Amino acid sequence: MVMSKLFIKTSFLMLVVIFSSMTVYSEENNNQPIQIEADNMKYFGEKNMSLFTGNVVVSNDSMKMTSDKMEVFFTEDKEVKEIFSRGNVKIEREGLTALAGQAHVFQKEQKIILSENARIWQGENYLEGEKVTLFNESDMLFVDKGDDDKRVKIIIAPNKEN
Repeated sequence: MVMSKLFIKTSFLMLVVIFSSMTVYSEENNNQPIQIEADNMKYFGEKNMSLFTGNVVVSNDSMKMTSDKMEVFFTEDKEVKEIFSRGNVKIEREGLTALAGQAHVFQKEQKIILSENARIWQGENYLEGEKVTLFNESDMLFVDKGDDDKRVKIIIAPNKEN
């Protein structure tokens, strides 16, 4: 029973570390310029939205996100409100890689949702689910299995320092 509680606590802490290092809206990133490249870009002023299509790459000094298509929604003050990426989404940051069909970032809420077969690696640690939702500010994480025949999968590598 003690081992089970220790395993659960260790698992939760590992997941929090993985996801808090993944967020694209960390304070560290707020002070860095963000570069966006794509084959095409359209801006819709009346909707406060930009659409990037074809080989989309978003990067700064500490993070890179790629996808087939990305929509960026702005507030009236032209601050980023939401980012919605679709198709072959890949996020890389400081030894962490995340893959999914879609990624939806809510800037104000500091929430990120990876869906359509979300998979995340950090070293030998691994997390998999149909949908992964992280609430960065409250350190909460939800992983949904999706279909009845699927399950959430987590692999936690032993600490090699022991």
